[in-house]
Amino acid sequence: MERGILFSAARASRDHCMKKTFFITLACLVAFVFAVTIWTQRRSIEKNYYGWRVSRLRAEVLAQEKQQIRNVPAHQIYTELEWVYGKTRDYPRVRERIRALKAALADPRNNDQLDEESPEDGSWGKWHTEWMFKLIVSYDHMAGPARFIAPSKYPPRFLDRINSPEKLTAHLNRLLTSEYGGRDNRWELNETIGHLLRLVLREPPAGYSYHPELKETLLDWIMNTARDPETGYWGEHYVRKGRVTKTKDISITFHIVSYLNGEVPDWPKIIDTTLAIKGVRYGWETSNHDHTDAVELFRLGWKHASPAQQAAMRTEIQTMLDWCLRESLRPDGSFTVDQSSIEASQYFGVSFLARIGYFDPARRFWTDQEFPNADRDRERIIDFIRSHYVSAGVGGSMYRVSLTQLGAHDLRRELEAAAKADF
Repeated sequence: MERGILFSAARASRDHCMKKTFFITLACLVAFVFAVTIWTQRRSIEKNYYGWRVSRLRAEVLAQEKQQIRNVPAHQIYTELEWVYGKTRDYPRVRERIRALKAALADPRNNDQLDEESPEDGSWGKWHTEWMFKLIVSYDHMAGPARFIAPSKYPPRFLDRINSPEKLTAHLNRLLTSEYGGRDNRWELNETIGHLLRLVLREPPAGYSYHPELKETLLDWIMNTARDPETGYWGEHYVRKGRVTKTKDISITFHIVSYLNGEVPDWPKIIDTTLAIKGVRYGWETSNHDHTDAVELFRLGWKHASPAQQAAMRTEIQTMLDWCLRESLRPDGSFTVDQSSIEASQYFGVSFLARIGYFDPARRFWTDQEFPNADRDRERIIDFIRSHYVSAGVGGSMYRVSLTQLGAHDLRRELEAAAKADF
């Protein structure tokens, strides 16, 4: 009997140990699977986390602008943060830019800060750290609207980076191609081409000499390296497992075509491609920014288009206009905020309406219809710009260009004089 009791006890102990071992093994297996899942999804989790932080900081930047609080440092840092987060996987850099932006938003001294030109290399963009963004801001002071307020005083030696055929070609070739899943060079390519076209071909800076072959090199690269002859378009090239995909990018194409004054080949292909990429990635979607790009291509290509193409473009422009007036333009004269600042969003809303001739019958290349509310809408938009100019997110340049497009030249001169006094 004792032997039976001992046997039962031993079996119970063994069963207990087996159950314990089973649950420990199960717990370890669950923990292992969880760890593997976290490890394999870490990039997605990390990106989503920083996306949440960036969106919250964007709301703070826009809130200050809405409250008419000027904060030039915060806007410059935010624009760069948006690029670092969205186009790179450099999360240590994202964290650094987040810390810088939080500090800029919290410092009331920034409300009186204005941008400054670097005496070392002649660049603007004091709170930018990337060459691309310094190029963008510097153009504004060398050849853009800001030159009437705070023109550049020093030679733009920051352009030495691209000032030879070899340097320029190497720089552009690096930006033209992106490895899938790595750093995306599209934004940088777009801004670099757009600003160099103007600075090299149209508005060379004073006190600085380009290499004598730089203009020819830039044009040759654009036409013979970057252009896709099958579509007439330009765009980033993405490499995945050795395969190259050429994108049809309306923004890059818009910049090249418009800054070359429409003097490009294959217009029928460009028009067909533009019509075909509505609603697709890198094409044009429902926004004033994308619509501005599309209608400018339609305008420049109108004389090259067939009657069928013109009819298709006319239909699309009417659809864009209906959306802008019903969904984007607000009673106070503002537009849907879908850019990095209220000022930029206002600029693209005005640009779209101005380019299709909504305010000016002489610019209505696509229709002869009348717009009875145009004068009312124009005055509301001007009033909004007047009341929000002090907190301009892009320094006021886009507001001033908008006023020119609206024909409000006196107000533009008034605002320029006030801004010049600040400098």
